[in-house]
Amino acid sequence: MKSKSVASRRVFLKQFTVASAGVGIGSAFPAIVPNYVFGKQAPSNTIILGNIGLGWRGMQLMSDCLHNPNVRVAALADYDCRFLMNAQNHLDDAYDTPRILVKDNRPVPPPEGAVDAYHDYRRVLDRKDIDAVVIAVPDHWHAKTSIDAVDAGKDVYGEKPLSLTINQGRAMVKATRANGRVYQVGSQQRSDATFRRACEYVRSGRLGKIDWVKAEIGGIDQVKPVPDEPVPAGLDWERWLGPAPYVPYNPLRCHIEFRWFFEYSGGKTTDWGAHHCDIAQWGLGREYSGPRFVDGKVKTKRGAFNVFMDFDFTLTYDDGVELLVTSKGGNGVTFHGEKGEIFCCT
Repeated sequence: MKSKSVASRRVFLKQFTVASAGVGIGSAFPAIVPNYVFGKQAPSNTIILGNIGLGWRGMQLMSDCLHNPNVRVAALADYDCRFLMNAQNHLDDAYDTPRILVKDNRPVPPPEGAVDAYHDYRRVLDRKDIDAVVIAVPDHWHAKTSIDAVDAGKDVYGEKPLSLTINQGRAMVKATRANGRVYQVGSQQRSDATFRRACEYVRSGRLGKIDWVKAEIGGIDQVKPVPDEPVPAGLDWERWLGPAPYVPYNPLRCHIEFRWFFEYSGGKTTDWGAHHCDIAQWGLGREYSGPRFVDGKVKTKRGAFNVFMDFDFTLTYDDGVELLVTSKGGNGVTFHGEKGEIFCCT
């Protein structure tokens, strides 16, 4: 609502950031923050939220929202009706709202307090009462959905990675600034005590001059192709594809498995790479700059997926420090300095 104060939006973002400091990466969105931390919110300052994208990650984020007494989820959107109905039922239970939408074979208006569900996310953005949205859609939809949201005057919490391409990310930043909105990317390791402490050690000079950093993010195993199938009932496959090229429906391309196709994502390099490379940048104090040179070797095996299976990248910064990003090893980040090294992991 336009009458709400800017301060209430700042409290909203503070709660998201501070709340996640008390939880691990698996539960990233607002946990419980006592009212005395920021002061009790008046009912008129309740943040009205819309959740766009309700797969496994979207459901995690939506469920975490329910722990925040200053937030009310009022609208949902997804191109898969199965996800949409599951999320709506979950919220109806949480908010204790009745589900009688048909009486005497006639549709009736939804009861007061019921959560509205939409097939098209733009219906959520059209609502004037929605203050902010949580976006947890496949990567190839991040830019379009986010830009539409900030253009509609909404603040955004968007899942990582920020975008599918560098140019898309720049367009998202430009649109957010032009509209004066707040955009938070779901890099939850920034709120994890283990990673924060490691970066504090590095930035405070406890390891001395840093020689190199290694981000072990893991590769993936190739699988055999499976036949295309009829589109499952309730899924709008053409809209799910959206800006990506049209292909027949295949279960290996949709939902969780979309990560292993360059058309929709970037494999492990943008999945876990978005987390661990961010921590490397944070520890090195490079939040606002990147490497000067990037070199690497990649390997893709024949099969159903087309992203890199195995890879080794070397990112060199202007001071000579190297960040090694590899599919080998475990899962975590190592900072190596003249006085020792520190390894941090989930």
